[in-house]
Amino acid sequence: MQTEIKRILPENISKEIENIGGNDGITEIRLRVGKRGVVISSNVEVFLNSVVTLQELLDILVRVSKNSIYAIQNDINNGFVVVPRRT
Repeated sequence: MQTEIKRILPENISKEIENIGGNDGITEIRLRVGKRGVVISSNVEVFLNSVVTLQELLDILVRVSKNSIYAIQNDINNGFVVVPRRT
């Protein structure tokens, strides 16, 4: 799994995603408060065991925005945040 994604996600979710296998094919991670996480890999949806808490989602937003949530406000309004791949 990309280091950037591991840095952003809570440890429990990050470890679950690592255990899925085929992490290079991950194109989307869907996280909603009170719901199980979903990973899209090779056009297949894989449900995580972890139920996302409000605090986890807020922590993710703070990390992905580098403490400037206003900078990603348009993405949040559109329902997603893009984490660029590092090469």
